[in-house]
Amino acid sequence: ARAYRSADKITAISNFTKQELLKRVTGVNITVRTNGVDYDSFADAREQKLSSEFKKYKPYILSVGSLRWRKGYRFSIRAFALAQKVFPELHYVIVGKRYTDKYYKELQNLITELGLQESISILENVDSKESLHELYGNAELFILLLQNKGYDVEGFGLVFLEAAAAGLPVIGARDCGVEDAMRRGENGYLVGSRDIDEAAEEMLEILKDPQSKKSMSEKSLVFTRSMDWKYKMRQYIDLYQNL
Repeated sequence: ARAYRSADKITAISNFTKQELLKRVTGVNITVRTNGVDYDSFADAREQKLSSEFKKYKPYILSVGSLRWRKGYRFSIRAFALAQKVFPELHYVIVGKRYTDKYYKELQNLITELGLQESISILENVDSKESLHELYGNAELFILLLQNKGYDVEGFGLVFLEAAAAGLPVIGARDCGVEDAMRRGENGYLVGSRDIDEAAEEMLEILKDPQSKKSMSEKSLVFTRSMDWKYKMRQYIDLYQNL
């Protein structure tokens, strides 16, 4: 608390993070400076076709994030199961490193319980930017239902910017840093972090309407151009120069 109060300037990467800080240290002035994205580096994601390695997954929705409780896969998997009843050919690709064997086993057990072994693929070894961009660029939409638990929270949600820079509509959870990493109702939807029905409903809203999906994709690109690091760095430079 002394460090916060003695600082000339405090920045937070999202309004959610700012509010979380203010719950713990009152009476300090915090400026929000969100993360950015290198928009131009995703040009290949917007243009690449799927290689034979990933072609078997089409059509698919995508999540990117380590395999841990906070990423909310227990809920997005169940939401996918509901959406797949309407689109039986739909696949779910999850890209992320294993965090603990216990949680990984829980996810595998859930997938088996729902009978989705042939429809959900967990890819732990996507190590190249090219492969990740390929998966981003060819997905139908991006979803991650981030969870808050005590001090373990999602401060921003950079993968939402990455997905949007690849031209994807996005679905995220309310009441976390993601609210500053997307434009609700424009390039995607925010849902209750554990509301499986609402998440499935918004997935179907995107998948059923190609024109709306195309519009969201275009708005994702417009949004992420404005979030490019060249603009974000300028904001930080101005902040330093004004100290």
